[in-house]
This record gives sequence, structure tokens and C-alpha cells, in this order.
Amino acid sequence: MIIGKYPETTWVEFAPRPWNDRTIAGRLIYTSMENQVLEIQQGTVPAKLLNDRQLPTYVGELSFFEATRRGYLDDSRRLREMGHLNICSFTTVKNICRAMPPMISFEELRFISRFPTLEFVFTETGWLMAIDIDWPAQYIEKKGGR
Repeated sequence: MIIGKYPETTWVEFAPRPWNDRTIAGRLIYTSMENQVLEIQQGTVPAKLLNDRQLPTYVGELSFFEATRRGYLDDSRRLREMGHLNICSFTTVKNICRAMPPMISFEELRFISRFPTLEFVFTETGWLMAIDIDWPAQYIEKKGGR
């Protein structure tokens, strides 16, 4: 009944609900080819990302969608100091980096506005599904910031 209200040219796609205690909600903030910020947390949804310090978490900087072991260890130490008791594994971080869309896609999104931000879910089978793309810079500019 709800779908019937949309025009016939509307594309409708059904997908299984991806959220459970094994999936990872994430956000990738794309600054440039050389710098990205990855925020992930297992067992939550994007709207509640990083709210629960008990869930496996990782927040760190990437370069060219690559996480280094040293950077991962530094980020993990910082997260523990902030009270996050459970850190996502380095293997998980690397697998998410490998599953990211091509960098050229993010470069194209930068033509719309600065800092394209991809919200995604990463399943236990290694499937990365895009949920939303935002441009935080738009909100800053609307409020009179830079």
C-alpha cells in the first residue's frame, strides 16, 4: 500500500535488516586521498555509533584507505585511555578498508561539498553496505562557519 503511493518510475529495493550483534556500524570521513577518519563499532547502528564504551570500537586515521599497525596501536591506546574497553581487531579494520568503494568515488563526492562522510554497515561475511552519505561541511557553512 505504501509503495503504491510512489510514481511507477520509483526504484524499490528490499534488503534484509543488516543490524545485529555481529555487524559493525561505521562512518568514514573523507578529507583527502591522504587522510580519512574511520569510526566503527560492533553491535550498534549508525545513529548510536560510539555511544556505548562496552562495545568493540575503533576510531583512527587512515591514509589512502590503509591502516598501519603502528597507527592502529596508537589509536587503540588512545581509545582505552578514553574508556573504551573493547577494541576492534586490526584484521577487522584492514578488512573494512579493503571493502571500501574506490577512492575516485570519494574524490567525485568532494565536488559536491567538502568532507563526504559515508555511513555503512559491515557484516560478518565481509559485505559492506552503504547506508547514507552526508557532507558535514554543508552544516558548518549554513551556520556561518567556514
